[in-house]
Amino acid sequence: MKAKGHLADIAYLQGIERDDTRDESRRSVMATVARCAKDRITVAADALACYPKVIKAAMPQADIKQIHSRKKEIDGKFDPLFGINHTCALLRHDLSRLRRKTWVTTKRLDRLFLHLYLYIAYHNSYYRQMFKR
Repeated sequence: MKAKGHLADIAYLQGIERDDTRDESRRSVMATVARCAKDRITVAADALACYPKVIKAAMPQADIKQIHSRKKEIDGKFDPLFGINHTCALLRHDLSRLRRKTWVTTKRLDRLFLHLYLYIAYHNSYYRQMFKR
């Protein structure tokens, strides 16, 4: 994703130009899901306008349910995407390798998995201790 606003000005001055690969990434993810999906599948997605087109291209048989909120509850009903959005936000916050504006990168996939396993062990032990009280 290209930088916007103030970050775009800094990137321009430093000669940094990022390619926007979001469309290719969406198509790749949906192709992977299509290989694993059953004949009838319901895909829950947020309200981004391009999602239905990408999902239907990969899985014409899929039903698409778009969720139009970032709140935990929508009109008193539980938002089914809240859990995964919250988990991804925690991972981006807590794991340096997943932060958006950082010099830390993962060069080997196995090292990312090891980092994730350490985080999971710490996270689970922290919450286990917290709920014992």
